[in-house]
Amino acid sequence: MGCGKSTVGRELARLVGCAHLDADAVFTQAHGPIPEFFVEHGEPAFRRAEEQVMEHLLSRHRPFVLSCGGGAVLSAATRRRLKESDDHVVHLDVAPSDALRRVRGGHGRPALKGDPQGNWERLRNERDHLYREVADVTIDTTGLSSQDVAWRIVESVRRRNKE
Repeated sequence: MGCGKSTVGRELARLVGCAHLDADAVFTQAHGPIPEFFVEHGEPAFRRAEEQVMEHLLSRHRPFVLSCGGGAVLSAATRRRLKESDDHVVHLDVAPSDALRRVRGGHGRPALKGDPQGNWERLRNERDHLYREVADVTIDTTGLSSQDVAWRIVESVRRRNKE
């Protein structure tokens, strides 16, 4: 959360000339605003619906850039699909201070309610190994523009394709 998934995804798609799909936006189109769904149905229902959205998106014809929701890796099925694919999976990391600034201190983020920094750090610690499990590369976005991060991703794909 706050690493730049959506912003970088849009920039990367623009750079390489393909579509950008955002899992959170697709979820919102199908189920309504995430914060409201989360409150009304609870986290377990949200995670099941999120897994279905990811299944739908990962079964689509490529090429496109996909920005996954931050908790998508909690699903073993989603992790398996990401690892088994030929897609280039990028984990965007970020320092807590940058992340919290980018998400406006957690406003509108149910997972950060009450203690934004503490909750963000807890989520990062709980999920980091899952992100790294599925990722081909990790890029620290701290202090970088979305354009800089997108170019780093392009370079990582070029290196991978040379191997």
